Amino acid sequence: MKTVFIDKPENILVILKLIKQVPTLKRIILTKKLPDDTDLEIRNKAKEFDIDVFSFNQLRVIFF
Repeated sequence: MKTVFIDKPENILVILKLIKQVPTLKRIILTKKLPDDTDLEIRNKAKEFDIDVFSFNQLRVIFF
C-alpha cells in the first residue's frame, strides 16, 4: 500500500501510529479540509516518517 485516502484527522493519527506495520506507505491524501493547526500538526508528524500529505485539491493540481 503506497497511498491512503483519509477523511478525518483522527484516522491519520491512527495510521501514523501503525506505520511500522505498513512500511510501504508513502502518501496520505486528505479528502476534507482540516483546521490549520491540525493540518500543520499532521504534516509535521508525517514528515518524521517520510510520508507526504496532500489535500485532494493539491493532488488534482499535481496530476492534471
